[in-house]
Amino acid sequence: MNPNKYYIWQADLLRAVAVIAVFLNHWDGHVNGNFLPKGYLGVDVFFVISGFVIAYSLSRSTHSSISQLVPDFLCRRLHRLLPALLFYVIPVSLLTTIARPYPDVYLFTGISSLLGLSNIYLSSISSNYFSDSSSLNPFLHTWSLGIEEQFYVILLLLFSLKFVRFGPRSSAILNTPLSLLLFVGSIFILHNCIYR
Repeated sequence: MNPNKYYIWQADLLRAVAVIAVFLNHWDGHVNGNFLPKGYLGVDVFFVISGFVIAYSLSRSTHSSISQLVPDFLCRRLHRLLPALLFYVIPVSLLTTIARPYPDVYLFTGISSLLGLSNIYLSSISSNYFSDSSSLNPFLHTWSLGIEEQFYVILLLLFSLKFVRFGPRSSAILNTPLSLLLFVGSIFILHNCIYR
């Protein structure tokens, strides 16, 4: 399957806006904090766009079995994410071991980011994203990548159900309940974001 067959240029445009908002929010936090106070919501926008693009790609998949779908999907994700992540994690880990006397937390965050688990690791050590000590962790920002990778796996499992339960020709039976589940889940998350 051609990876660009379902390319949506508008998604890249929205991604750029989300990344700029997050960048300005971080920059503003170091200046005065008044320019873009809700810029961190760019991360949420980025999550929604990525979720839509991945779900759209999986829904248009022409694979006829799990043995075709899963390896193809995982290879495409690894091909897209891993080179840039390795390019960042390896040299920054080396520099961190030189610059920091006790780099354990930073290095474990870097290693867990390669496995898509940095958000879980940071949560397990009760790391507050906005604390001064966290701001020194060069891999802190990989928490969002961990969430995305975990979401990809969950979405892949949901789309794989059409082969396990119903067979390859009856994906329409699954699409309606799946769409309903995603819609209700989205409303629940939106409610929590507004009223928490």
